[in-house]
Amino acid sequence: MSSTKVITAPTFEPVTRDDVKMHLRIDGDDDDWFLDRSITSARVVLEQYLRMALPQQTLQSIIELELPPHGQLSGWLDYTSGKIEIPFPPLISITNVGVEVLPGNFTSILDPTTYYTDLASVPGSIWVQATAFSTLVLPVWTVWSEPFWPRFQITYTCGYANPAAIPQSYKDMLLEMIGNKYQNREGPHLTAGLEEEIRNQRLYLL
Repeated sequence: MSSTKVITAPTFEPVTRDDVKMHLRIDGDDDDWFLDRSITSARVVLEQYLRMALPQQTLQSIIELELPPHGQLSGWLDYTSGKIEIPFPPLISITNVGVEVLPGNFTSILDPTTYYTDLASVPGSIWVQATAFSTLVLPVWTVWSEPFWPRFQITYTCGYANPAAIPQSYKDMLLEMIGNKYQNREGPHLTAGLEEEIRNQRLYLL
């Protein structure tokens, strides 16, 4: 289970205003303000549906482990308690990993040498070593119980580095969403057919 917020917003969008105007065959400038807003809002909706980041951005996710670390551990933790999948791929880099030492307090930052970052997989992930928890003073981990199971606060960069790197299929979906909104400004971004198309490309691993 995780929650995610934007730390640094994207500096570009997958499509430009000119792309949208060409797609919709708009000649005038009267609706430029609406198109600019629609590009961003449609991109955010599409990212939520796909569970992916499109333009490069910095996010921060709070991720809860399925099981609390326990016992005398060494080396890498097992699959259940050691692998942490990072939401909204593609993952570019990890900025820092904070451990919850008290409910809502993530002031203990893991040494980067105590976890391995997997950038090749989709979604990306980190594998945490048991030694990562040596900075915690017991019995913090031994008294965790629901709903306060061990959580990590992970700050990371994700998405595609430039518009050219974003798959064209995602851009086409975005243009169609913006077109729907332009034609029906009080309606949703998605038609039933487009929603089904997006769901077929949705990332279901997280």
